[in-house]
Amino acid sequence: MIRYPFPLRHGVLIYAELPADLTHRDVQRIATWLSALVVDEEEQEEQEEQEEQEEQEEQEEQPHRLSPEEQEVLLREAVDRATARLRRTTQAPAQPQVLPEDLRADIRALCETTEAQGKPQRGRPASPLPIVYEAILVKVLARLSARDVIPYIGPPTVHYNTLLRALGDTSKLDGLQRLLDRAQRAARDQGIAVDPPPNTAGMGLDDAFHAVAESIRAVLDAARAAEKTLVYREAPALAVVPRGTTFEEAARRDPSLLDRIKRAPRIPPSAS
Repeated sequence: MIRYPFPLRHGVLIYAELPADLTHRDVQRIATWLSALVVDEEEQEEQEEQEEQEEQEEQEEQPHRLSPEEQEVLLREAVDRATARLRRTTQAPAQPQVLPEDLRADIRALCETTEAQGKPQRGRPASPLPIVYEAILVKVLARLSARDVIPYIGPPTVHYNTLLRALGDTSKLDGLQRLLDRAQRAARDQGIAVDPPPNTAGMGLDDAFHAVAESIRAVLDAARAAEKTLVYREAPALAVVPRGTTFEEAARRDPSLLDRIKRAPRIPPSAS
């Protein structure tokens, strides 16, 4: 082996130990090996940039804890955006109205003669009660909240929570439609012309409530304008049949039972 000095560049002298019988093939292999050791400046810069970018991405993936001040700023911005969006998409809430005393009296007279339909449920009586009808009508017409209805209509005869639950029961729309039918029949008996009931098909629940309630109000206003008092026929009381009563005994108590059974619509047999 012979040790050769080689000035690589200014101020840099390197030494290489090479065999004395060095061949051209050996030189080519050494040249190839040396070429692989070269680091280009551009490649080095690109590699450094790539490493810096990877480090930055890794830091972005880690959750950043916001300071209380930053959290407050972000929360305020979110509230402002939500408020602006609501102002663009919603209408101003309707202001509560004050119903005239004579209208409230007419509503109460109508509801007091309405039959209670429905089945008793746990925590509530058979509904809807007349006071529930009255509460819903007042709620819709005066645009009151459920909690404001009770003092508006006076001391209820049912529990506060029971009335609140009944106010939220969507099935009471049928009850208001029965109220409208009773009011219109009473108006026709007095010779008062009334408009046909509104078509609530396709309406949302709130719109349907308003349409039916406003129709009831229109009938009551028309009667008051005509200076006529609407007379409502009392609803027939439902006979209470004790549990265990036989059919023959029930028929003796209610002679119309057989006739009502004969007039009842027949249920067609199922396809199965």
